[in-house]
Order: sequence, then structure tokens, then C-alpha cells
Amino acid sequence: MEKKLQVLLVEDSEVDAALVVRNLQKNGYVLTFLRVENEVQLLDALKKPDWELILCDYSLPGFNGKEALKITRNNKPDIPFILVTGAIGEELAVEMIRAGANDIVMKDRLTRLIPTIERALVEAEGQKQRKKVEAELKKLQNELELKVTERTIALNQAKEEAENANRAKSEFLSNISHEIRTPMHQILSFSKFGIDKISYSKRHKLLHYFSKINSIGNNLQLLLDDLLDFSKLEAGKMEYNMRKHDLSLVLKSVEREFYSSAQESGLLLENVTPTHSVKVVCDEFRIRQVIQNFLSNAIKFSPEGKKILISIENSVLGTGNQKTSPAALVSIIDQGVGVPESELETIFGKFMQSSRTKTGAGGTGLGLSICQEIIKSHKGKIWAKNNSNGGSTFNFLLPIEQ
Repeated sequence: MEKKLQVLLVEDSEVDAALVVRNLQKNGYVLTFLRVENEVQLLDALKKPDWELILCDYSLPGFNGKEALKITRNNKPDIPFILVTGAIGEELAVEMIRAGANDIVMKDRLTRLIPTIERALVEAEGQKQRKKVEAELKKLQNELELKVTERTIALNQAKEEAENANRAKSEFLSNISHEIRTPMHQILSFSKFGIDKISYSKRHKLLHYFSKINSIGNNLQLLLDDLLDFSKLEAGKMEYNMRKHDLSLVLKSVEREFYSSAQESGLLLENVTPTHSVKVVCDEFRIRQVIQNFLSNAIKFSPEGKKILISIENSVLGTGNQKTSPAALVSIIDQGVGVPESELETIFGKFMQSSRTKTGAGGTGLGLSICQEIIKSHKGKIWAKNNSNGGSTFNFLLPIEQ
């Protein structure tokens, strides 16, 4: 069987080179070969990438086999290099092998050349395959390390999220306990006053007790409504009554509802809604609920003497593929404590409260989460931003049609 081989002969003797070539051809090798005999020619020849074997004499014009080996290993470290030379001392032979020569064949024993070449070629192929396998293993190791790193990061994130969720739920349960216990204690206290004093208290005093009980009971009802809404949203059972409503009228109605509360807190409510109607297909009760939540928070977290603006304007809402549809933008703009920039998105999460408010006026951390789900169900958008002059703006966008 013919065996193709590309050989670089580093030999100054044409006769010796011919003997080597004839020996290889006689043993079935089809050669592509080049003979060079000095350092410049060797360096130029090594620029060709396809050499499979280098056969080199030791004594050469201007340099020797040791220098040829060094040049070869610096340029082509993986090519088999066999010294084919006259007699050299044992010490030099050992030095050449240590320097990287694959083997040494004496010119007067060329019968050893073929098995030496075949062994060197097998070793070179083995080395090539070994490097290929090592490269693949290194690649797999890097991929595995990357996956382990990604998995570790994901696990750490999941752990952090779980811990945050647990903390949020613990705060939620603590807040719920406080929010329920306080009004219940007030209801029991005022009812006890009425019972103890019913035989001699004046009617206006008893009316005061009953009014307080009624007011506190209404607040407690709102809390229980939040919990019920939250459970419905979690179960995907919230129902919506979609009809066309004038949002301008809805906003004015909610403003009147909160007017007294704002006055008691020393705040000014200002409505900048347009005189014309802004009709939107929506569930009026649920959209009122969102506006009420926004206004309630604005009043609760705004210092005395500040202003709260209520506005609605025509806008557009992105619907994907760079398309938009007509929408209504509702904004509640306050001059309160604002929201830390890092929390502008998280405050809409379940059980979440802003770090600037959760220790101040109580709350369950459910209101904004419920608002977000309501707006999402209307295919709208909800977000918060801080104002340049203090306070924050809570917005939602509703498409005109569903």
C-alpha cells in the first residue's frame, strides 16, 4: 500500500539525501520532499504548514543538527525530528534526545530508518490525538465550570429570592396582625364604653361611640377586601365587568371621596383632568380601586401643607412590533417621601412596601400588588417614578378599547 509522506530533508549532501529518499520509496512511501542545507533555507521551509517529518544531518554548512533541532522546535514543535547522521559521540546523542529529537539513525545503518520513522509518525499521531482530546476535555471542563458557576449564581439568586419572600411574608403577617388587632381592639373598646355608659350617657356620646365603631369597621372591611382580592388574584378567579366608562368622571368622583381626608391631613387636592370625556373600556369598580389606592398612599405619606395633583390625559400604549394604540394616562402626583430608586419596581411586588414607608403608617404590602394585577388584566401598564422636586408620581396607562 502506498503511503504518502511530506518530508523536509536538512542535508548538504545530494548523494546522502538520494539514498534516504530511495530507501523510503523502496518501502512504499510516495514522497513530497524538499532538501535544504542551511539555516536560512530551513527557516523559510518551515513556513509551509504541511511537513509531516524532518530528517536532519548533524554536520551542516554554517550550523549543525542541534541548532536545526532548536529552530524546528521553536517553529514546529510537534513535527517528528529524526537525526540521520554519521557517527556522533554517545554524549552528543543523549543531548540531542533530551533537546527533543525523536530518534537518531546512523547513515551506515539505514535499514533502521523505516521502523524509526514509522514509530516516530505513530508517536506524533498519538501526541496529536492526545492534544486534541486534552483540548476537548479542557473545553468540556470550561463549559462544565461555566454551567456550575451559572447554576451556583442561579441557586444563590433563588435562595436570596426565597429569603426575601420569607422576610416579606413575615413582615406581611406581622402587618396583618397589627392591622387587624388594632381596629379590633378599638371596636371592642368603643363598644365597651357604650355598654358601660348606656344607662346614663347622652345620645350624642353614644352616637360618637357608634360612629367610631362604624368608621373602624369600614377600614377593617377594606383590609379584608384586600385579602380577598389577593386570594382571588392568586387563584386566577378575579372577574371583571368590562364596559365603557368616562375616566374623567371616575377621577372626579374619587377626588370628592378623598376631599375630607385630604383636608384633615392639611393637604390640597388639585384635579387637572380635562373638561372633555375620556372614555375607556374597563371595570369601573376595579379602576376606582387602583385610583383610591394611589390617592390613599399619597395622602398617607405626604407631609402637611403639600399638594396632590390628579391628572388624566390622552396617550398611546405600545402593543408590540413597534405598534401603538390609543390609551388614557392617569397620574397621581404627590410631594411626599418619594420612593428609593432601587425600589421603584419592587414596591409593586406581593407583600412589598417601600423602606421609607413600611415603618411609618403601616399597611399590608398588598395594595400596589393588587393594583398591578388589575392593570395587567386590563392590558395596561403601571409604574412609579420620583419627581425632580420631591415626592413621587404613580401612573397607569389603559388602552381605550379592550
